[in-house]
Amino acid sequence: MIAAEDLGDPTDFDSGWDICFKRVKTGPLAYNVEYQLQVLKCKARALSAKEKESVAELKSMDDVMARPTPDAQKELLDSIRKASVQEIDETLEDEFDVA
Repeated sequence: MIAAEDLGDPTDFDSGWDICFKRVKTGPLAYNVEYQLQVLKCKARALSAKEKESVAELKSMDDVMARPTPDAQKELLDSIRKASVQEIDETLEDEFDVA
């Protein structure tokens, strides 16, 4: 990773670099996977005008998926813990709706 640090910030529009990973299977199960950074394959390149335009159009994650308030989180966790709760509070569900 030291060599990757020498490349600088991968998210810089002008001097950033493409990140290359190697997927290595570490066991028999689907989630037994390790991803290794391939430092020598990481090449510096500037974003194209089209890529910069696409990035400019991106919305903030807070706009896409608003974070629930701490009170809403606690209320949801409390309702999950209660086995007797059969109905979901619609007002609480709206805060967690990602659509």
